[in-house]
Amino acid sequence: MESFKEKYGEWALVVGASTGLGAAWAEECARRGSNVVICARRLEKLQEVSASLRERYGIQTKEFVVDISHEDAAQTIVDNIEGLDIGVCVYNAAIEHVGFFIKVAEERHKEQLVGNAQVPMELCWHLCRDMARKHRGLILLCSSMAGTVGCGNNAVYGGVKSFELILAKGLWYEMRKYGVDVAGVTVGAIATPEFARVQEEQAKAAAERGEKYKPAKATTPADAAAYVMERAGKGPHLFTSRGDATLDKLMHILPLKTAVTMMGGAMDKNFSQGYDLLDDEFTEIARQRGKGAR
Repeated sequence: MESFKEKYGEWALVVGASTGLGAAWAEECARRGSNVVICARRLEKLQEVSASLRERYGIQTKEFVVDISHEDAAQTIVDNIEGLDIGVCVYNAAIEHVGFFIKVAEERHKEQLVGNAQVPMELCWHLCRDMARKHRGLILLCSSMAGTVGCGNNAVYGGVKSFELILAKGLWYEMRKYGVDVAGVTVGAIATPEFARVQEEQAKAAAERGEKYKPAKATTPADAAAYVMERAGKGPHLFTSRGDATLDKLMHILPLKTAVTMMGGAMDKNFSQGYDLLDDEFTEIARQRGKGAR
């Protein structure tokens, strides 16, 4: 049976691989025999991941720093992988600024557009051309449940994550003619340190409201990465767990108004903690009309 490395190539590139799910993607590729290139903003964390992978799997690694909020990030990545036989790319990196659209600074919105749309698109353009020439390759673009139907308090992030998913689906159709597998991955709740921090904040907010808090179920990073890789090449849309796939189907079965209200309501409850956080010209408008909006 053809091995993962034989099918796709010598090296796997993981963008956003210093911790959590990104590090798990890197380990899953290493476990399957691929040499691994990883990049993110924190060099020290990347070096720790690389050292662990070399020791545990006897592979070659390379790491470098990149900030996907910069418009030249894709070119930085391309320059650093020059000469390597990149057969797999997982674009796991993301920029997310949660908050009311009109309250988040315009520059923060632009960062989300660059890091979650422009950079992965440009990187795909470079990699797809190279993979098409070799007639092999795998590209996974990580989307989010926020990009499923629209998400209040996270509108721009949801929009650009939807872009990544739709881009991947279109490329799946085009690139299969060249023997290249492409898929968008809807990432659900993953048990990372950041997820634990958010859960703690949500529990505290619920206690302040006098409400009971039910922690969200989450998939471990290792389980999520393995679940996706087992299904790589089998279609244009993958999920990090069976439960995430079920939730996605539910969101598309519900009336759109209901689904969008559910997503926005969850963000209202768990992140914005009410309209009292508003402190500018929109405060009184939001207090008087926001909660009753239909």
